[in-house]
Amino acid sequence: MGAHRSAHEEEKRVLMNIFSNPHADAHHIHLHGTSASGIIESLQLMEIAEARIVFINCLSIEGCTKNLLSRISKGLRLKHSKCDNVESLQHDLNRLCCDKKERLVCILLEAHALNAFTSAFLKALFDVARKTPNGRLSFVTVSHVSWLDIQREINSCATEPISMRFNSPSNEEMVETISSKTKISVQFVKICVDHLIPTSNNPNVIENLVEKAWIDVDSEVWNTPSGVKKIVQILDQNKKQNGSDWLDSSSSLLSTASKLFLVASFLASHNHPSSDKRYFIKTHNKEKVKANQKRNESAGIPKMFDLERLLFIREALIQLYTHLRNDSIGIEPKLLVNSLVSMNRIVLISSKENIDWPKLKCVTPLETVRQLAVDIGIPDIKDHLEY
Repeated sequence: MGAHRSAHEEEKRVLMNIFSNPHADAHHIHLHGTSASGIIESLQLMEIAEARIVFINCLSIEGCTKNLLSRISKGLRLKHSKCDNVESLQHDLNRLCCDKKERLVCILLEAHALNAFTSAFLKALFDVARKTPNGRLSFVTVSHVSWLDIQREINSCATEPISMRFNSPSNEEMVETISSKTKISVQFVKICVDHLIPTSNNPNVIENLVEKAWIDVDSEVWNTPSGVKKIVQILDQNKKQNGSDWLDSSSSLLSTASKLFLVASFLASHNHPSSDKRYFIKTHNKEKVKANQKRNESAGIPKMFDLERLLFIREALIQLYTHLRNDSIGIEPKLLVNSLVSMNRIVLISSKENIDWPKLKCVTPLETVRQLAVDIGIPDIKDHLEY
């Protein structure tokens, strides 16, 4: 259901042929493109009776080999849901392939996060597909960067995969596809796309919001100045009411620890450091800002913060929402930083050489962070914002 579909028919046809053929010789396929290219959505929409498909977000694994192997084993419904090593995974896969004739597909989203693993482990992991009987297992890695860039980062000697690039649709292509598919006026769709593109270039999200706005707006006056203003108001209102629709696929698949880290990053980037002490107070209401206090003219604009302050805010949030503690124990903060930077959720401001206490900025939109906060049990992130 996205504006990107018609542009990727050939790629989808190739993937469908591979996934539906138990004996296709495709041990490793790499798909790359921005979130707007719709790779994840295209994969999720594929319905193939002849295949077992499992989606794993590499960011949610956070560098733990046992977690990754167990997620693969559980997702493919192998005999043992927990695997301690590659050899155990290989053994269970070989047994399954003797009993079943299905194609096995393991889709690794945010594959750039594989740089948390050693090159030796990754070579052994991808060799599993090559050693599986009749080539029945395929690994599909998905990222915004090419496999060559990932390979250079991890210094991997794994075999070069089949690579496909998914290009993002232009504004004009998005308008044309949405209007032809929904039968909505091209001019109306263009107004919506032009308004939404600065905050999201995800075609699926934009199409959903366009359809909702078309239902809500007065069809006789929408193309007047007041009607256009009404369209914009409806779009903004629907974005707020449907946070989960506004959330891109990769963000929704983040682990609880990553979501909490991103929420803390947003607060660090949007609150003044002097307000951090408030997090230890369980009553967050209008008293947090004095009635006569002048609103900061730059409210809503992300500011730079350091890792130490981010960790302070995260710990304070854990004290307020104690159910989050178990999901954050033992996870290396710098790994979370690297993962979120690679996803362009936060950006590195300081030099890359400053690895101990980097300076960062959160560039994730409020509506995305608000929904992620709700997902992990923080009812309203605005309770913790100064503006």
